[in-house]
Amino acid sequence: MDVVVIGCGAAKLNEPAKAKDLYTGQLFKLNLEYAEKFYPNTARFIFSAKYGFVETDEVLEPYNTRIGKPGSLTKPEIKMSAIHKGIIGARVILLAGRDYQKALRDCFAEFEVPFEGLQIGYRLQALNKALKEVQG
Repeated sequence: MDVVVIGCGAAKLNEPAKAKDLYTGQLFKLNLEYAEKFYPNTARFIFSAKYGFVETDEVLEPYNTRIGKPGSLTKPEIKMSAIHKGIIGARVILLAGRDYQKALRDCFAEFEVPFEGLQIGYRLQALNKALKEVQG
């Protein structure tokens, strides 16, 4: 089974919202659009540093924590979240940075990271370019 996992973002609404709408940052929005365009028939999850793997339509309360920082999920909690969602051991396409790769790698059999190693500015450029090319 393949799944796309999109890393959450620091910029959020100040009220409960569906996960796909809660995160308002440009990188998150482009990652979500990229996942929708390039992996339209693949299950998509957002990885929240507080809530774990969430489906895009799950309603979340806003929070302020970052992966690997106090208040974020531990590796065992991350693994339990993957088990709970039935995605443990899946092949993952991860649209997130290095901190997410470190935190999530143990949950999955295979890991693909488009734009791996690119800093945020270059990742934004690469995402925009890929999306423009697919739109024709």
